[in-house]
Amino acid sequence: MEPAPLNLHTERVEDTARVAVSGDIDHTNYRLLIGEATALLAAPRPGLLELDFAGVSFCASAGLNALVQIYHRATALKVPVRLVNVRQRQSDILAMTELGPLFDWPPGSGR
Repeated sequence: MEPAPLNLHTERVEDTARVAVSGDIDHTNYRLLIGEATALLAAPRPGLLELDFAGVSFCASAGLNALVQIYHRATALKVPVRLVNVRQRQSDILAMTELGPLFDWPPGSGR
């Protein structure tokens, strides 16, 4: 089974920079997600970076690596990162790896 291509849609709404992610995040493309998020963190610096995982069908360990790298880049700039629309499979992985609270996942968990 061929992986679903990674598609990223970025936008800024008021003080929030947003990346809508769809497809599979794996070792072949995770750097694209890091690059898009890093570009959004550039001036003007947002008050929040939001990663929308509604369309993510698969997130390999490289995708978790991308999330950690994005988190470190954002927190160095004092920009919080929030995950939204996380599917159950990714939610389970975030819980198992204890990475969820870094991204306010599950909602309200804080940091």
